Amino acid sequence: MKKNINTKKESDEALLKELHSNWQHSCDLHDPRISERLQNTSTHCDQSDYWRLAKFTSMKSNFIFSWLTLIFVVFSSCLRAEIEFSGFSISPASQLFFMSDKEGDKSSGWFRIGQSFRGYTLKSFDKNREIITVQKDGLDLEIRLKESKIKDGKITIQGTVSIGNNQKIEGIRVSLFIGEESIIQFSESTRLAITPTRLANGNMKYSTKFITTTEGKEVILAAPVLVTLPSSPFSLNMGEYGYSFDPQK
Repeated sequence: MKKNINTKKESDEALLKELHSNWQHSCDLHDPRISERLQNTSTHCDQSDYWRLAKFTSMKSNFIFSWLTLIFVVFSSCLRAEIEFSGFSISPASQLFFMSDKEGDKSSGWFRIGQSFRGYTLKSFDKNREIITVQKDGLDLEIRLKESKIKDGKITIQGTVSIGNNQKIEGIRVSLFIGEESIIQFSESTRLAITPTRLANGNMKYSTKFITTTEGKEVILAAPVLVTLPSSPFSLNMGEYGYSFDPQK
């Protein structure tokens, strides 16, 4: 009987050595050989050996998972860090977007869906979430509209602009950032620039410029300034030029 017990114990020790030496392939505590031995650990085997094996296997799994997570995070961060979604101007006639290269301090200028900037091709725009989808090297990436530099400093407005010869453009939607100039492009030569400012009393001031480009030179057609209550609709009419906007919640 004693000989049988010793033989069994030697077999158990051999099994543990085998599993230790081949842990990368067969460290499975559900292995039927281990299950069989676990039923008789009080007589034939030191249970602490199995505990050490289980702990070692868990450490190995956690190590691999941590490395994979780190690689994914670093890759995603690097990809996202290259460009920034800086603004958009939407009208029934066109959808224009603005992107920036944060590292090189370069900008795309206004460009459309299907066009590319720094190797990123613009595929689509979700206006409700204010997110663009771009593609680079076969990978799709969602980029959210940039955050304002100041608290509660981003405003999305929607409305109508009138500019010369009773031309009215409806359904315009654009992102504004307090303290920064945003552009609504009507054509290759005509645009409206808006710069919102929050006053000390909490009211909003909108400084606007109707601009046209003739023979390479910019001409300011009108430059009205309007002060309104915060989050309130605002409108202005100056002969041929005017606008009416409603901040979106």
